[in-house]
Amino acid sequence: MKNNLSKKIAMIIVMVLILVPILWLQGGTDVFAATPTFAETKVEIIGEDETYQLDIKDKVEGSTYKWSSSNTKVARVSSKGLVTTVGKGKATIRCIITYPNKKTKTLKCEVTVIIPATKLKINNATEVNGAHIMKIGETYNFNRDIVPANSSDKTYWSLGAGDKLCIEVTNSSSGIVKALKPGKVVLVATAARTATEEDAAKSIVNDAVIIEVVAPSAAVGSVDVVDSTEIRVVFDSPIDERTVIGQNNTLHSNISLIPIKNIKGVYASDPGKLTAQLSADKKTLTITSVNRLEGDYGIHFTDKIMTTDGTPIEDYYKQIRYIDETPPYVAEVRMDESGLIAEIIFNEAIDFSGLKVGGGGILAGSSVTPADPRTVSILNNKNNYVPSEDKKILRINLSNIAYTDFKKPLTVTISGIKDLSGLSPKDYALPVVFVADNTPKPMAKLIT
Repeated sequence: MKNNLSKKIAMIIVMVLILVPILWLQGGTDVFAATPTFAETKVEIIGEDETYQLDIKDKVEGSTYKWSSSNTKVARVSSKGLVTTVGKGKATIRCIITYPNKKTKTLKCEVTVIIPATKLKINNATEVNGAHIMKIGETYNFNRDIVPANSSDKTYWSLGAGDKLCIEVTNSSSGIVKALKPGKVVLVATAARTATEEDAAKSIVNDAVIIEVVAPSAAVGSVDVVDSTEIRVVFDSPIDERTVIGQNNTLHSNISLIPIKNIKGVYASDPGKLTAQLSADKKTLTITSVNRLEGDYGIHFTDKIMTTDGTPIEDYYKQIRYIDETPPYVAEVRMDESGLIAEIIFNEAIDFSGLKVGGGGILAGSSVTPADPRTVSILNNKNNYVPSEDKKILRINLSNIAYTDFKKPLTVTISGIKDLSGLSPKDYALPVVFVADNTPKPMAKLIT
């Protein structure tokens, strides 16, 4: 009995050893010798419209493959796994493998497209005698153009030759610098993979500009004679009004306007009393003379003129000339806020001593009825025309014209005038047109 039992046990063991491999082989139709994978899971491609073939290792016979890109603006992929670059950036290429047993597996490869710069140019440096000038304490943001425009390269800003203590690069990736002390230094912009010193050292694509740092200063930028009674001065910095305008708005003694001889030995005319007005930004000074300007003048600005931060301007002298060769003309006709006072504005100060007016009425062709005689009388009375203090504007109050003539184009012809140099208008008679509006106007304005 014992022998029979031993024989049975031995037979069972033998059967197990035989059947296990057979069963494993029968069930192994869904088990593959190896798992498919990408040969590379990360790929870097340089340039646009470049191609790269993705390879799959350990393919399973009978499988199908479906390819896709997560960002077709960076890279696209064909049905065979051929990647074509489109633009800079990153894209994930996926391949969905469907096995013969319908099970699937997804492979992923990260593609990075690099578009290197071929040229870089600093585009907003303002060079004077070969250098961009900055004042101590000033901050400036330099910019650059890069080629191609869609380059993936970054820009690294650094200091080159010169006094590196005169400038601080406050942001090496955006070109922001601050002037610290007088001196000269070269600012370098380099195209690189990243805005780091390490990558910039590997690049040969760069541009540079010399920066000169100077102590704070101020100066007269320009002096121009606008017309026969007006001079415009532009400073490069806001000016302390107390150093250019005296009492009662007279021109301060820190500025002098002196008549000088011309080449024929003739002195310029006396400008008379000079008044001054400073613009809201305190950079433009308008000087107005009581008398007309005619001839050559020397204008002098002393270094006692101060900016608003207490910096004296550089002493400045310029010879200016005004020869009036432009005849007077009507530059504009407008109504004041009431709609009842017409303002006839001339291009320069006018001598109205010989003023004549006539031809008043409704503009021809604009109405079937003529102007009321009362309106005509008001328009043709020269005593109704009042010159402005600067002699550049004639004003007439139309509030008393006939009611029927409001909101109609009225006209009058002006003659007999000349500018302060004695020039008459090109056309002796100057017709003007205006419209009086007696519609009630709001008495208050909304403040927001």
